[in-house]
Amino acid sequence: MRTAEQIKKFVNANNGVCSMSDGRKGALIGLMNKYGDDARYRVLGFLFNDNKPMSSKKLTKEQWLNISLWADQTEIDGTWLPQSEFYREFLACLLASKGKRMYVFD
Repeated sequence: MRTAEQIKKFVNANNGVCSMSDGRKGALIGLMNKYGDDARYRVLGFLFNDNKPMSSKKLTKEQWLNISLWADQTEIDGTWLPQSEFYREFLACLLASKGKRMYVFD
């Protein structure tokens, strides 16, 4: 169980979309750059810009939030790590931006 101070710190660290730090945005960009700058532009375009490549500089606050929720990052010792399926989902979006599909067999 968390203490009241821990709860207070937690809720004040999550002040909505407007408080997303440049560092957090940079961490998200870093995640998306795993497959290169072109991949990031293509996936952002696929998600938000009718499949036309898009720069992260054009993302709205709401779009940043949605990407953050998708990545569901956890900070461990100053390093932001995404949820376990993020890279596979990102790759699926990248392939979709090229008109291809990714098949996953369990």
